[in-house]
Amino acid sequence: MISAMELNITMFLLLGAAALTDLRYRKIPNWLILTGLIFGLVLSVMNSGTAGLVTSAFGFALGFVLLLPGYLLRFTGAGDLKLFATLGVYCGPVMLLQVFVASILIGACLVMIQALIRYQKSNGIVIWQRYRSMLQTLLTTGHCSYVPPEPGSLMSQRLPMAPIFAIGALVIFCLQLISN
Repeated sequence: MISAMELNITMFLLLGAAALTDLRYRKIPNWLILTGLIFGLVLSVMNSGTAGLVTSAFGFALGFVLLLPGYLLRFTGAGDLKLFATLGVYCGPVMLLQVFVASILIGACLVMIQALIRYQKSNGIVIWQRYRSMLQTLLTTGHCSYVPPEPGSLMSQRLPMAPIFAIGALVIFCLQLISN
């Protein structure tokens, strides 16, 4: 039998490696995700038997379903989707939902910080031109329009999600340790 601590250590090793590669290369390798998935399933079965396998399967499915809309809308990449589904194998559905909410909040804070940096660098002019154009179209035609950010601009860059998932998982893990 394997302890839950060993399962958590393996999860954080996976998240750490994924975060580093995502930050450096903006890509999460499939071999890393597949290795993490296999280890997660094996350790879950060793820890809790068939119940562990069922919990891991539900966690995987939930992780996939939660990130699928973001992937289809091109807000996240395929590696992010696969990593988050694999994270569900380690967390199970309940904790994964908590990690999802924490990750959304962390990501939103980072986007706001990014927007403030952009605002400060542009003296407040460039960042608002896009929004002014979208609002003007809405008010004059009654139709919503989207003006994408300029290619290469700070606002057009995607955030690497693996570090955000790692921080979200760490926050939830620590909160659970404190509450127990």
